[in-house]
Amino acid sequence: MSPDEYCQNKAAQSGSSFYYAFLFLSPERRKAITALYAFCREVDDVVDNTTETSVARMKLTWWRTQVEQLFSGSAEHPVMQALAPHVVPFQITSDRLHAVIEGMEMDLDQTRYASWDDLQKYCWHAAGVVGELSASIFGYTQPATLVYAEKLGLAPQRVFKTLLASTEKAELLVAILPVHAQLNLKALAVSAGVKKTEMADPQLAQRSTGYLLGGISALAQKKALRTFLDSSAQTLDSLYISAGRRGLEVELAADDLLLLTHGQYADIATLCE
Repeated sequence: MSPDEYCQNKAAQSGSSFYYAFLFLSPERRKAITALYAFCREVDDVVDNTTETSVARMKLTWWRTQVEQLFSGSAEHPVMQALAPHVVPFQITSDRLHAVIEGMEMDLDQTRYASWDDLQKYCWHAAGVVGELSASIFGYTQPATLVYAEKLGLAPQRVFKTLLASTEKAELLVAILPVHAQLNLKALAVSAGVKKTEMADPQLAQRSTGYLLGGISALAQKKALRTFLDSSAQTLDSLYISAGRRGLEVELAADDLLLLTHGQYADIATLCE
């Protein structure tokens, strides 16, 4: 079995839909991303499948030596041998591969984080850095792509979406809530002091805000609308909301967001099962 075949089997056996998405890439990019995915699976399996923490640490240390050997031209493991031809053309760096391993090792030490700064550091090691490596393989051309890759790795509690609802009197309301939650229309109605709310007509939402769907922001809308920010934002040092274009976000403190929108906190989100 060749190193590429080993990685392909590793990716296919994982049962992830990623494997099928890789099939749409050019041959060289497909081999590179499959090898990277196999590497992530290998080090992740160390933590998931090893019951003794000390043994897991020893295995991760061994993988660190494999990263060093990859960049010295003497890789032993088939995953690293499969990665070797792609290191230079796709800018795969040892620092980022070591960061992936560090993220796995962090799972051995703790599962809860006392501050958002600590959690953000974990999110980058566990997901953001993989996004950066993948972006290099996919052939990104805009520097902002790496910023997006980092943001995609953030804890979903810090990324908020902006929705528009309509009352029984056709008043439009702005609801801002975590991306992983659903808007509770009944709770929004109570907070707004109206009988009923429903999701606003998409075309009306665009005309009223001046933004296109997928990029509607709570900031600088054409018409001033009553705005409600989910109360969960009060526990965060900062949050991310749409900056007015699909894929573009801005970070700001929750209180500053309410100041800019003349909004208020409200319990309007229901966590998705």
